[in-house]
Amino acid sequence: AGRIEPRPVALRAFLGDLERAHAVLAHQRGLTLTLTAGDELPEVVSWDVDRMAEVLGNLLGNAVKFTPAGGRVSLIAEP
Repeated sequence: AGRIEPRPVALRAFLGDLERAHAVLAHQRGLTLTLTAGDELPEVVSWDVDRMAEVLGNLLGNAVKFTPAGGRVSLIAEP
């Protein structure tokens, strides 16, 4: 296992990038993909951005892959 290397991350920008990365595939599969960021989320978090992108990307990727056409995939981020 590698080292965890947390650094400041603009949370809303990170979530927006994550949503954009999966939007095309979701659209191609006939899915509705929504990402909701709660109003009280911190502006900046201290994360290992590569690891978090990998984990959340895998979760969203699997959700898109295994949700039947016409379905909905939602990610809700709240504090």
